[in-house]
Amino acid sequence: MKKILTVLFLLSINFQSVYAQISSLEQFQKTYSEYFQLNREYVHLHLSKTKLIPNEDIWFSAYVYDLRTNLPNSLTTNLNVTLFNNNGEQIQYKTFYINNGFGKGYLNLENLPSGRYLIKAFTNYMNNFKEDLAFSQTFEIFNNEINSSKIEKEFDLQVLPEGGHILANTKNHIGIKLINNLGDGEYFSKGVLLDDNNKTITTFKSNHLGISHFTFTPNTNKKYHVSLNTSTGKVIKQALPKIEENGVNVIVNNYHPDNLFIAFQTNKKSISDIKEKPFYFIIHQNGKFKTFEENFSINYSIKNIVLKKNDLFKGVNTLTVLNERFEPILERMFYNTKGIKRLSSKPKIVKNYGDSIQIEIKNKFEKEQNLSISVFPSKTESYNPKNNILSSFLLKPYIESPVENANYYFKRNNEVKKLYDLDLLLITQGWSKYDWKNIFSKRSDSIIYKSEKGFRINGKVNKKNLKQNKIVLTSNQTNLFEILEPNKDKNFSLNEVYLVEDSKIHVGQLKNEKLVYVPTYLTILPNKKNVQLSDYHKTSLNKNFSLFSDVIISDFTDKTNILDTVVLKNKLKAPNALSTHENTTKINEQLSRQFMYIYMLIETRGFQVRTTGSNLELYSLRGPNSFEAKPIPIVTLDDVIISDLSLIRFLKTSDVESIEINKFASEYGLRGANGVIKINTKTDRRVTKKHKDLFAMKVQHGFSKSKEYYTPKYKSYRSDAFTRLGHIFWTPKINLKENETYTFKIPNTLTDKIVLYIEGMSTDGYLILEEIEMNTKP
Repeated sequence: MKKILTVLFLLSINFQSVYAQISSLEQFQKTYSEYFQLNREYVHLHLSKTKLIPNEDIWFSAYVYDLRTNLPNSLTTNLNVTLFNNNGEQIQYKTFYINNGFGKGYLNLENLPSGRYLIKAFTNYMNNFKEDLAFSQTFEIFNNEINSSKIEKEFDLQVLPEGGHILANTKNHIGIKLINNLGDGEYFSKGVLLDDNNKTITTFKSNHLGISHFTFTPNTNKKYHVSLNTSTGKVIKQALPKIEENGVNVIVNNYHPDNLFIAFQTNKKSISDIKEKPFYFIIHQNGKFKTFEENFSINYSIKNIVLKKNDLFKGVNTLTVLNERFEPILERMFYNTKGIKRLSSKPKIVKNYGDSIQIEIKNKFEKEQNLSISVFPSKTESYNPKNNILSSFLLKPYIESPVENANYYFKRNNEVKKLYDLDLLLITQGWSKYDWKNIFSKRSDSIIYKSEKGFRINGKVNKKNLKQNKIVLTSNQTNLFEILEPNKDKNFSLNEVYLVEDSKIHVGQLKNEKLVYVPTYLTILPNKKNVQLSDYHKTSLNKNFSLFSDVIISDFTDKTNILDTVVLKNKLKAPNALSTHENTTKINEQLSRQFMYIYMLIETRGFQVRTTGSNLELYSLRGPNSFEAKPIPIVTLDDVIISDLSLIRFLKTSDVESIEINKFASEYGLRGANGVIKINTKTDRRVTKKHKDLFAMKVQHGFSKSKEYYTPKYKSYRSDAFTRLGHIFWTPKINLKENETYTFKIPNTLTDKIVLYIEGMSTDGYLILEEIEMNTKP
């Protein structure tokens, strides 16, 4: 075997016209690298549940991943999430805020009828690529209406040769897949390969997903077919694809932990035509590749190739074989576990309080982590996602067709069996998602669809004489405050603005330090879009399926206790206490440059800050290291106590006159012992408080408002209904610093065993996936 050439994907080249005919290996390498110059980002949503009862909402955590760097994608801030009903109709379109690859949100499902629904999540930037990069996941809302119509199963038996074709008079590896009309794999206990005389050549059986394989050496003078009995007793037969008399094939053995074995084969009839002709092996992934050359001599019709897995790429690798004209003729995907960036988390119950249970998670790694956790009774039927964070980022980006229960292949138990099943899956997938016709086609060197960062406000003043040319845009909900000067055509614009859906923007003309009404036209971009579903998703949503559940929904929950979270805003005036000079900081230009937002300055003065989207949380560092017990300081904004800290989430330090921090403030009673933070804004900013006489516009499309998770009030924790469909707890984001311990409480539902579904990602790209069963009783 010739020396392996490793070529990095980060090449200093510009896009140019790609010729349909590749004339050299160097040109092939260059063409391939060009196609992956742009980063491809992928999204995963960790859903709180996948099977719901009527009027339950659905929450999610969002993770955005850069495939090229294997890190959280920091470029994305706008994540679009759409909801479709079982007719394939778009019924919701929301945009959620993503910060450094992480975000959260929820969808209101109130009054939606029972049915199957699909969530699709994507970014505008994904539209630059011909491949479908969007995340999709179905979920069901159940009812108690029995569907009397029976679903009659139909079957599709697929025969899928490894590499793409069958070669006569040499060993071939054949994948077999049996699926039903719902798109699910169907187990079969015995399949038979027969020749045209009905002579049995070999037998095989499937795994639980309906996938199997066999090897055989075909004779050109015979025809072959596969026959098997389905679970319904129906006999299914399928002829093998055409057997080619000339050519080459590959059989890949991926079962050794350290080595990959490749059998590159031809037959005697072909050897005289292809002897000494070069064949190029390309092992590639996301623009990175390794190449080597092989050929056949007159005496040998098989080349055995051994590769060290440590020298290959982690995750899904694609092996493509090119002929002497650099045309792809064979392709096989395989999965390499070496170097997979995966962390484990080991939560434990530390105390049972009777009405609640305290759980502790310790980050034993020197990596900052973000986790999301959903908790159920251990025998739940409510959580069965098709994808998890590992399958979304390590498998889905490379496979063209949807994978049934991709979640299965990455669970920790029985991993050897699952890796075997994963290899069977990849044998039957054929060619990868990245079509060589697209790779060889012409591409522009410009990004047509840019990464969206917040929203853009375009405005025009509708006034003939605009002598004092200063316009103020303000919104209390997001602390927007900008002074703009329209151009000669009275137009103005503001980019990368944080706007919240259903909030109000006020516009005024600044005259003598006062705001006055000015007629204005405003538009906000991007708009909501009408998203189209693929034919596959439309078909899967419309397929017949039963939504019947024998759980009596009306006896399940106490509807009077299913309430939205209510946020109370305290409008009481703070006591008029004197400020001491040493506790007050005047904001100067240097501090404004050093700290973009005021919370960043507060964080350096003895407080812990957590930001999630538009939310802000502040805690004194003087208390115990527990989320539940961290003391919350009093915060005042211009002498008014505020309990909704989102009011200062995007307050710029440059808009603040001074900040006073008292670690102990006895005039506020016991709560003052946690500290008091007094923020005084600049005078020209305060003039925006009175908006009733200004032009106003409601934001129809902005970042979706967050909503805290609530645990439904169940009538009985002992019922079969709760055991199967109940939900105990959901938290969308736990931020674990290096070597930090985090504790949280869940309701005690008197359930002997609970199961925690944990997903997450570290800031340096390590992925976390756990399914942990815990005993709640000593």
